[in-house]
Amino acid sequence: TLMSVAPGTVAILAGGQQLIPTGLVLAPGRWHHIFVERSLRNITTLLVDDQAISLGAVNAVQLGGSYTSIEHTSVGGDGTFDVPSGDLNGVVDDLTLMDATTRAVIERWTFDEGRGATTRGVNGGVLQLGHTGWVADDRRVEDHDGGNSALGFDGSTANASTPKGNPAVTQTENLGVAFQARFNGASASDGHQTL
Repeated sequence: TLMSVAPGTVAILAGGQQLIPTGLVLAPGRWHHIFVERSLRNITTLLVDDQAISLGAVNAVQLGGSYTSIEHTSVGGDGTFDVPSGDLNGVVDDLTLMDATTRAVIERWTFDEGRGATTRGVNGGVLQLGHTGWVADDRRVEDHDGGNSALGFDGSTANASTPKGNPAVTQTENLGVAFQARFNGASASDGHQTL
């Protein structure tokens, strides 16, 4: 069973089993720049705006094997697009997955389509949106990716994911994740919200 954390608290879901609070908190109604880097079984960097923290060794479970058919990449929740859970009440934009060693982009979603049931990354990765909503991108011009839309999550029934068996990334080491998020406040979910 996952523990509850205070609304807005940034936590790492380790190995799909343990929720580790960081002490960093997202202010409701504000856009935040978030960057997480994992190298050699450590979360070497977690940046929220200008605040940085290192969590040390954090377990990661690369499923593979008999679980390959259900592996997927989720945004805005820790379920799949059609069975959401741990849902974010907020907005996510400009998500980038990268190799932390070379900084090569594995996949990047700008979420600029503004409509439709899927969004496609720059390298062809598809996220299925389920009940996720398209919302206006209301960030300041200097923080803007140039598009006019982002993905909105209602805190209870929405998240996006790649199809089962088709994760956007399979490496658990030397992985960087960068995105922008606006937390809208507590949700009706099970005590944690997943970005």
